[in-house]
This record gives sequence, structure tokens and C-alpha cells, in this order.
Amino acid sequence: MNLKSQLIVVSALCLLILSACTTDPTSLPLQASQTSLPSQASPTETLTPESLRPLAVTAVSIDVGVGSPGLLEIVASGDWPDLCAQLAQVTSRIDGMDIQVSLYATAADPACPPDYLGVPFRIAIPLNPVELPQGSYTVTVNSVTTSFVWPQP
Repeated sequence: MNLKSQLIVVSALCLLILSACTTDPTSLPLQASQTSLPSQASPTETLTPESLRPLAVTAVSIDVGVGSPGLLEIVASGDWPDLCAQLAQVTSRIDGMDIQVSLYATAADPACPPDYLGVPFRIAIPLNPVELPQGSYTVTVNSVTTSFVWPQP
């Protein structure tokens, strides 16, 4: 084979590979796009508090970063309730020197396999310290409490 015919063959193979990468996903057979994921709420659907479950938080800490203003994060950790659970809602409230945070997971799914080993989570909730007055704060996340002094000494 001469050089010109080799170049044509290589070009044809490249075009074939590129066309395979740009296949329209809507043209795939319906069986290929079906999945058996547990039913979860869509991003625009509002979840009711009755359908959620509080996460089991085992530890809470405060991470203080550098910068101006200083960066504060409330870090909660624990284990997911099952293999299908996802973070569904975070609520927070600051009342004087008390900060209350609630973390909720999606509703339990009976089709979800049990989690015998415990899959850990670590959730960081940023806290804007710009308007925080000086003092000692108490932070409670799902019944686990810690405290910190702002600004850091």
C-alpha cells in the first residue's frame, strides 16, 4: 500500500471513531437508557419535612480558615442511614450566640440494600462571619453540640 492509500484509510478510521463518539443519546434503544434507581425527588420538587429523616451526626467541629474576613465552616460527620440516602435539606438558624443546624436525608427506600459497614459522611456548612459579634458561640447540629470563640484569639 502506498502512502496516499494509508492516509485515506487512517482518515476514514478517525472519522468513524469520531462519529461513534457523537451519537445522539436520544436515538439509543429504550432498554439502554432504563435504570432501576430508587425514586428520589426531582430538584424542583419540594420535599415535605414528614418525608425526610434527620441524619445521625456523631461529631461537629468548627474549621477556621485564613483570609479577610476569616472563613468559618461548621463540619458535621457521621454515617449515612443506608446506601441510597442523600442529603435532602439543610436548615439553619442563628439566635444570639446559638447556631442551630439541621441536616435531613431523603426518605427511607424499602428497596435499598442495608448498609452493614456504615458509609461515613462529612458535610461542611459555610458560615459568614462578617456580621458575627465577638463572643463565644454554641453550635448544634442534629443534637450534637460544640462551641467556638469568634474572632479566634
